[in-house]
Amino acid sequence: QAYAVQSQNLPLLQKSLVNKLYKKWVATMVCCVCGRQWNIEAAHTGARGLGTKASDLDTIPLCRRHHTTGPKSYHVLGRVRFEKVHSLTIRTIIASLQTRAEACGIELSTDDTPRKSPGRAGGLR
Repeated sequence: QAYAVQSQNLPLLQKSLVNKLYKKWVATMVCCVCGRQWNIEAAHTGARGLGTKASDLDTIPLCRRHHTTGPKSYHVLGRVRFEKVHSLTIRTIIASLQTRAEACGIELSTDDTPRKSPGRAGGLR
């Protein structure tokens, strides 16, 4: 029993929220690194676990170069190094975006996760 894991020590991730309207709104902002106004993507920056992605409320606007393709992109550097290299705090950016979105009338608590329709499980016909 030397390898038993104490379940109370494991952090539990909250269910990620799907909010397509908010994510689409974030993608209309300028890149928070370089200020570019085109090819903006809502980049997920929040915690994720096995089989789950980060909540849509944890997205920031990044151009493709700073999100995935460039040598100093979020996906290349990871969150901690990305913040350090670009001298920004993602948590602050997210809080500011959420405040602005609510001021624009976007409901942040809405979860529009696609629901599976009842019926056949999609086997052979």
